[in-house]
Amino acid sequence: MFKDVIGHGRIIEMLRSQIRAGKVAGAYLFAGPEGVGKHLVAVTFAKALNCLQLPDDSCDSCISCRKIDDGNHPDVQVIKPSGSWLKIDQIRAMQRRASFRAMEGRYKVFILLKADRMTDEAANSMLKTLEEPPSDTVFILVATNMSMILPTILSRCQLFRFHHIPRETISKALQRRFLIDGTTASRIALLCEGRVEKALEMAENPDSVGDEEIPKVLRGMEILEIFKMADELSSSPEKLDWLLTWYRDLMLVKEGVTPDKLAHPESQEELKEISRKIPRGRILEAMREIMLTRDMIRHNINAMLAMEVLCLRLRGIGYV
Repeated sequence: MFKDVIGHGRIIEMLRSQIRAGKVAGAYLFAGPEGVGKHLVAVTFAKALNCLQLPDDSCDSCISCRKIDDGNHPDVQVIKPSGSWLKIDQIRAMQRRASFRAMEGRYKVFILLKADRMTDEAANSMLKTLEEPPSDTVFILVATNMSMILPTILSRCQLFRFHHIPRETISKALQRRFLIDGTTASRIALLCEGRVEKALEMAENPDSVGDEEIPKVLRGMEILEIFKMADELSSSPEKLDWLLTWYRDLMLVKEGVTPDKLAHPESQEELKEISRKIPRGRILEAMREIMLTRDMIRHNINAMLAMEVLCLRLRGIGYV
């Protein structure tokens, strides 16, 4: 149901209004950053268009909604890239399906994920379909980078721009859905950087958020402790995001912000003491090192080696 979507209230109300008025467009472009909920809104919209119980929403219980959730509704198809690209054969297969009448639903709905990753041939073929769209058919293109989509395709789609979800919105939603405390929910909301998918994943595994103890590397570590910390980080690389929040707080404390802006407000006084010993430039250097290591881990660099190098550098940064 649309109420299960975190954020994007204006977009959802516009989509529901179109369903109620019977003015559903033939093609939509859902554009915005990764992980903010575009895919979920697209699937929920497809369910609402074909729901057997509700006029402008999905009930999630009728046979149509359940089939869409299970991925076996004959009139609703989610198309993902084959490898790195959406290819011409995939678009042609979609066109064949679109040429038939709807078998069970009111609308045939095709959701193209990563639509900004169409090959030139696929994009040109898609354009022809949008120029002469089949009746009772809705195409939903989901994309991150609009500049990679043909302008002629853009002009034939109704555009909905998705944005990062505000921290407070995510925090409140996590508290309701997972019954977690406000401090943990707020920290997850900060770590996920406005990406709902990441927030939900972290809420399922609260241990990835880390604890409230200031990391030893900020206080000063003995060389042997470095390798223990590196081992802990290599087994849980997601804790790099948690570590980053401490350096972020260190910088904010140095700038004199109020506690409500911190991820770890209960440690404000100790962070103040530490911030007096580390210059602003070194804090920024530490943050860059963490983000660089995080990116390298995502590209399959040896995690243990990368963490050891990171911890050694952070120890060096912390000593003036």
